[in-house]
Amino acid sequence: WMYAHAAAAAAASGKNVRVTLAAQEGDSEDTTGSLAELRLLPPYALFEISLAEEPRLKNSAIISLISEKLNRWPSSNIQELCITGRANGVAYAHIAAEAVRRGVERIYCWTPTDGSVLIYDRRQSSQIDPETFPDWLLNFLDPPKCPVVVGVLGDPNCGKSVLSLALNHYRRQLGIRGWRLDCDGASPTPDWYLSSLETNPEEAKEKRRAIKRPWTEAMEDQIAKRLHRLRDFFDIAIADLPGGDHSKSPPERVPKHREVILKEVDAFILLERVDRPTIAEWENELRNHGLSERIVAKLGSTAPEAEPCLSIQLDDSGVWCGQVSGLDRQKRPEHLVQGLKSGFQMMWPSLLKTMSAAGDASSVGGEEAAIPSRGRG
Repeated sequence: WMYAHAAAAAAASGKNVRVTLAAQEGDSEDTTGSLAELRLLPPYALFEISLAEEPRLKNSAIISLISEKLNRWPSSNIQELCITGRANGVAYAHIAAEAVRRGVERIYCWTPTDGSVLIYDRRQSSQIDPETFPDWLLNFLDPPKCPVVVGVLGDPNCGKSVLSLALNHYRRQLGIRGWRLDCDGASPTPDWYLSSLETNPEEAKEKRRAIKRPWTEAMEDQIAKRLHRLRDFFDIAIADLPGGDHSKSPPERVPKHREVILKEVDAFILLERVDRPTIAEWENELRNHGLSERIVAKLGSTAPEAEPCLSIQLDDSGVWCGQVSGLDRQKRPEHLVQGLKSGFQMMWPSLLKTMSAAGDASSVGGEEAAIPSRGRG
């Protein structure tokens, strides 16, 4: 929404808009698998965009995808617009700038992490209101029946982010509406960091170090709120959970107040490095907070440089146990899923067991979007 706000303000003052992102620009012009949709309930409109993770598009292809829909802008007056979906700053900025040029009075951005933000008001072009949710937006909503939050939990550098990315890519292949949330507020692992590792790993690591910040209770409450918000809009949310405070001895895996994040999770996948076993410690922490019954899987990560493979079996308590290899940050999601798929298929029903009342999880469909639309699930 920050890109959209800046672009809208620039367009309102008659300036052209050009966006430069931290991540390297994609090199594909193939928009297959990417979604752009303009839905209208005059005087209101929703522009929903969801860019495919791979292959990453050129900026020109993103703008072309958007422009095709904007060219169908109705002759009737649209006074308010909401921009939503999984896309980068280029997409959000271009839509916002074009909306201002077409005379839209108010522009909102809606994302699962930040909710609804009023980023432009023609009467006060510099206004930002993070607490605004327009009533008309409810007409576009189609809430899930039995949402589930799955959390990947373990010590730092055990492969949590890579496993959660692979699990999210598998979810997309199944056509299940969902979202992946990086819950490490102090040291996030953003998508631009993972993509930049391929071309300039040292610069990517330095930029990531630069955005680190100390944990606060307000940050923990905000992340818990974001996870809770995802339940209103998605069938499944995948949480890449924080690994605790390891500057202390022994490490504080769940520092005071951090449990507010864990309590939002329905199913835990515990992950450890085989050469540094820590699952027992995490299991004790969850037990201390009354959450150990939510453990669905315990996995040992080994040989990140190897081909991805997930070998699991049920133990006597009904928890999936086994080993996973190939959790390397530089491996692409489709490569990871290709190797982990058979294990994911076995584990998936257990992860979504709370959805059983709504029927077979594999039948829950629809495109990924920040606001699931009516009739598309």
